[in-house]
Amino acid sequence: MIEQFFTREKAEMGKEIPLSYPDGSVSEYSLFIRGIDSDHFKKAERESLRQAVELREKKNKEQLTDEEMEAFLEDKRLELVASLVIRWTLPDEFNHENLMQLLREAPQIAEEVNRKAADRQLFFRRESDSSKNTPDGSTDSKNHRPDQSKA
Repeated sequence: MIEQFFTREKAEMGKEIPLSYPDGSVSEYSLFIRGIDSDHFKKAERESLRQAVELREKKNKEQLTDEEMEAFLEDKRLELVASLVIRWTLPDEFNHENLMQLLREAPQIAEEVNRKAADRQLFFRRESDSSKNTPDGSTDSKNHRPDQSKA
């Protein structure tokens, strides 16, 4: 019964989201993203917090300018968003450098990834139970629960 409340596994498996052009029209490309409850994201979040504490200590010792601190914090923010992305369908090679460039130069995409990853309902909508997209592009129907009224 308690398993009905678990979120980590589905958040880790990810979900496909369409990419939109800056004018709002939907493109033919997609990103596959993890949810914020995924272990991968939680690990990246802890590491980011640890580095922020170290940065604060450097700042307190005046070894860092305000501009350097702001740049570091923005990089960490984008790294966290990047940790949510599993892969994409863009023709460009999916690698860390290209992903960071996309998120930095297309902030609307970074915002969309952040917003969608925090939307737990996206990962648990009923139709996704019967045919959800997995990170490798296959579908997985083993978690289909036709009748949840029997508890």
